[in-house]
Amino acid sequence: MIILIKKIILSFVLVSSYAFAMTSDLNNITTESAVQALSKEFSSGSILSVPLAELALNKLEQLQTTLQVELQEKETACLDHFFTNACLQELRLKRRELQAILRNIRIEAKSFLRGTRANKSKNLVEQD
Repeated sequence: MIILIKKIILSFVLVSSYAFAMTSDLNNITTESAVQALSKEFSSGSILSVPLAELALNKLEQLQTTLQVELQEKETACLDHFFTNACLQELRLKRRELQAILRNIRIEAKSFLRGTRANKSKNLVEQD
């Protein structure tokens, strides 16, 4: 009886992990395209206002969370592959590529906000 239950649980885990891997592949395309779309939306030099910089940071935070969860899921799925190291290496390269895109947008948005705050404090000092 216990062996039968173990077999049922194991088969359920295998089927669900296969379905999960298939879903994860589809989500990867969506997340990667979302990162590319965000890169186009906030291309270099396009952040020229405080609301736009804050919007970029908010979108980045949401996308970063989604990306981290997805990459963790993909890493777990890689452990089931025969060539685990090759899968993990490919995933790490993709992570670095996407993180670099997001990092550039974050740096530009924060730099703009920092510059704006500096200008406001400079103007306040000059007025006094």
